[in-house]
Amino acid sequence: MLYCLAREDESHVRRERDLNGDIRVGVFGGTFDPIHIGHLIVAEIMRFRLQLAQVIF
Repeated sequence: MLYCLAREDESHVRRERDLNGDIRVGVFGGTFDPIHIGHLIVAEIMRFRLQLAQVIF
């Protein structure tokens, strides 16, 4: 889970909600054996670009 890299201030969470007010969460599927910095970089870029509250592995 990439949640540790997400900022938790209130304005950031507000942007990460959809039009219904639901929190946006991404799922990054794969085996990740082992997980490495490349996986984390891709997940963080997608979290930022898609304005997700968190990415779950």
